[in-house]
Amino acid sequence: MRKKKEEKLNPIDNVVSQQSYLMKKVKNIDELFFDDYKVYTYKKIKYINLSASFDIEVSSFMNDGEKYACMYLFGIGVNGRCILDRTYNDLEFYIKNLVKYYSLNLERRLIIYVHNLSYEFQFIRKHFKINQVFALDERKPVYVVLENGIEFRCSYLLSGYKLEKVGEHLNKYKVNKLDGDKYNYDLMRTPITPLNDYELQYIYNDNFVVMSYIQELIEQLGNITKIPITKTQFVRKLLKNNCLYNGDTSHRRNNYNYMDYRNLMKELVIKSVSEYRQLKRAFQGGFTHASSHKVLNIYNDVSSNDFTSSYPYVCCSEEFPMSSGRLVHPKTLKEFNKYIDCYCCIFDITFYNLEDKFHYEHYLSSSKCDIEGDYYNDNGRVVYAEKLSTTITNVDYEIIKRCYKWSKIELSTFRIYEKGYLPKPIIETILTQYAKKTTLKGVEGAEVEYQRAKEDVNSIYGSMVTDITRPDIPYSNDWDEIKHLTLDDIKNKLEEYNKSKNRVLFYPWGIFVTAYARLNLWSGIFEYKDDYIYSDTDSIKGLNYNKHKEYHKRYNDLCISKLKEMCDYYKLDYSLFNPKTIKGVEKPLGVWDYEGDYKRFKTLGAKRYMVENNEGISFTISGLNKYSGVPYLCDNWSCNIKTRKENFNPFDYFTDDMYVPEEYTGKLTHTYIDDNYHLKVTDYLGNDCEVSELSYIHLSKQDFTLSISKSFIDYLTTFRVDLIL
Repeated sequence: MRKKKEEKLNPIDNVVSQQSYLMKKVKNIDELFFDDYKVYTYKKIKYINLSASFDIEVSSFMNDGEKYACMYLFGIGVNGRCILDRTYNDLEFYIKNLVKYYSLNLERRLIIYVHNLSYEFQFIRKHFKINQVFALDERKPVYVVLENGIEFRCSYLLSGYKLEKVGEHLNKYKVNKLDGDKYNYDLMRTPITPLNDYELQYIYNDNFVVMSYIQELIEQLGNITKIPITKTQFVRKLLKNNCLYNGDTSHRRNNYNYMDYRNLMKELVIKSVSEYRQLKRAFQGGFTHASSHKVLNIYNDVSSNDFTSSYPYVCCSEEFPMSSGRLVHPKTLKEFNKYIDCYCCIFDITFYNLEDKFHYEHYLSSSKCDIEGDYYNDNGRVVYAEKLSTTITNVDYEIIKRCYKWSKIELSTFRIYEKGYLPKPIIETILTQYAKKTTLKGVEGAEVEYQRAKEDVNSIYGSMVTDITRPDIPYSNDWDEIKHLTLDDIKNKLEEYNKSKNRVLFYPWGIFVTAYARLNLWSGIFEYKDDYIYSDTDSIKGLNYNKHKEYHKRYNDLCISKLKEMCDYYKLDYSLFNPKTIKGVEKPLGVWDYEGDYKRFKTLGAKRYMVENNEGISFTISGLNKYSGVPYLCDNWSCNIKTRKENFNPFDYFTDDMYVPEEYTGKLTHTYIDDNYHLKVTDYLGNDCEVSELSYIHLSKQDFTLSISKSFIDYLTTFRVDLIL
């Protein structure tokens, strides 16, 4: 086959025929058909073993003050070839022909991947008869099965990355998503608007990236039925293989692991709805906050220290609930402390006259507490409360008693669990993936294995805390009202969870993973005291690093000691927890890693900070795209300040009421509209066209104003004598 100028993309192998051909733009539906392919069966359904993709391009516009949108271009790809067209009639024609050629039905399907299916589905859902929708939430489908046998799946939920990142991570079939900044989405386009080469190549590449990604997974995993529907299922499958089948992917049960592990899971059950609800109340994520003593100020020479894989480390080094929960009733302080010291505990507690005694930071989140009477709030963290009730673990209690004092406590619903290390296969899985993540980074030819290991080691914790009682999201021609689960529904889901033969995890484990990680982080906060500025889950930023070097060394020595103790228990080689990078640098699991100093640092609260280092100025601001926002703050700030001060700089502009215009935020407001319309519109070239949609999404740019809450300002002005607003 001769290479045409338009085919300067990459080769993709047809794994069925072993015939190599170029990724190709096609003009005829027949060129999307492949005679030589295999069919694989999963749960009695046959699947065509070909990679396929679908994507649309849309114009959002206003008419008489109302929001509208119209599709003006779509692409369908199969096995490395892609065809483009303009209207829903064309789309229905191509889908009909794919169904006919591949003899599709509900028992024989072609999977078509869509990157961010929730978007495309809102446009196409009323054009086809739908058999089944599985969604994580309303308007967030994971897969959609049409009556004709086409099955749409979301490649974003599968990969966990935006499409440009998916392209960057491709190994064998290199394709890049084109630069969206060069594609002017503000131009009004319709199905008759002439499109230039870049506009056409843009959607071609979107389809080619998705197909390449799926094709690589097909080749890595064996066939299309091996591809899970979401990212977390990759690690779930890995854990199941290692825990139940000793790594045997054929799932033969003639090994010592299966019955031992099944018997363990039979012991680790959640006995009641009340226990599960208490576990959910006790669950908290990472600790992210800024010292109220330091917000709004600019600091020089601020050090940054990160834990090396914080959650994987505590999974390997700490002891977790290794029995079902048992209710106890401690009657004395001595009995209470005995349970705290010897068991994993989860309990409801009420504090009276709770008051901070560690003034540099505050631990309890007001959103996780019931508070009565007077209280002070440090930007979401409790400083003082007349009466406060919450649910905590014994690990949380260790932090709380160093942060606060109180006049009295009351305990209720006190559950204890026997302590023990996580099962050996889980720890072995973590250390194997961590070693791959470390040793394969930057190794040519190992990009795919490195990326998978990196994702797996970070996803193991997340698999532990997946909601057991998530409600079903109903869809029948439209999104139906989500019904809250009844008590019987929750009981049935818990019973199903407890009896599952494939379960390898225990929900309480995840609760203690984050608790131990918070305890480790707070050891740094307690050390830094007045030098502490900011923390976020596994990192701390503070002043005078040299003064705290000895603490970091002591902590790291303790970290290594705890890992060695676990290795002795399970007879594991400690060197597995201390792999080397491609440059020969050791990366022990869980230690503090000094990341260097910032020339300047300023924070306004959680997920709100600006830094300057040798590479320039950058920021982390929740809700604001740093790649478009930084140039605005650095280059265009003078246009947006009414009274410019002498020697003004972006750090001065980074404050309360900071405003960023819509073109620099990277934020889009999604408006879902379920009603149909038919309009005559004019495109940006002056062409009139009648457009219509049955349902659609309108996208509009959104400006951004960074505001500090009044309650936080009140707190700061009350307790900060240095603060002048």
